[in-house]
Amino acid sequence: MNINIDSGGEFTTIDFNLACIISLKYPIKEIRNDQGRGVFVFDYIPELDQFVSDYWSKKLLVEPISLTNTMKTTKQRLYNEIINKKEI
Repeated sequence: MNINIDSGGEFTTIDFNLACIISLKYPIKEIRNDQGRGVFVFDYIPELDQFVSDYWSKKLLVEPISLTNTMKTTKQRLYNEIINKKEI
């Protein structure tokens, strides 16, 4: 497992599912465009290390309806911030 923390104190991931899981507890700061690929950015806090570790080790429990709603809104945001900007 690789925790991506940049010099600005931000956690980044291109993993859509991981980003949705994290955003259930921590807000997405922004979605950056990296050659047409969405990079989800979160403010880094030390608790993210354990949270992400629990995700990869399948220890997290989430409420399914909240996750489904978060996935829908995150997908809409990804489309609006990445796909729409490419067409302009």
